[in-house]
Amino acid sequence: TEYNFQGGDAIYEDTNNDGTINDLDLKYLGNSRPKLQGGFSFTFQYGNWKLVSRFTYRYGVDIINAARMNLESMYGTENQISTVTYRWRKDGDVTMIPRALWNAGYNYQMSSRYVEDGSFLRLQNIQVSYSFPKKQLKKFGLTQLSAYLTMNRLFTFTKYSGLDPEVGNSATADFVMGVDNGRYPTPRIGTFGLNLSF
Repeated sequence: TEYNFQGGDAIYEDTNNDGTINDLDLKYLGNSRPKLQGGFSFTFQYGNWKLVSRFTYRYGVDIINAARMNLESMYGTENQISTVTYRWRKDGDVTMIPRALWNAGYNYQMSSRYVEDGSFLRLQNIQVSYSFPKKQLKKFGLTQLSAYLTMNRLFTFTKYSGLDPEVGNSATADFVMGVDNGRYPTPRIGTFGLNLSF
């Protein structure tokens, strides 16, 4: 039986203009391989203080936000995110979230709605260190003493709405490249340490 689209249903484009929405209307939506990626670092030293920062970036990469697709599906009994409260409910509503259809319809289908720009700039690592003057260390029998504080993944600048734009980058699993299934991102980690020499 052909599905009868109604008000509040997701709107899919009839790309081949044959009057039917089906597999023949599938089209290219983006590329999970970035146009540009890499990293750079800065080092700043003033007296006994030293700051080293390392940045990573990706540009021109598309991500399928599968986690959002599942959490906005309103298709099954799974938990949903708060954006579904802004779904279409009655004629005249203007919203990006289609109506809720439990276990029916096609409003949950993969579409351009879930393809997002995954470009980002991330402060991957920063280290601040202080080297104590050697003259002060002689009375303690030390030749060198320095303290450092390191923090990882402090900031990420991105328009991507998911938890982490750095997803699906396994070289051995190309079939998952650019798909965000809601994997929890690597946590921010801080380390404090001392280096000393006698």
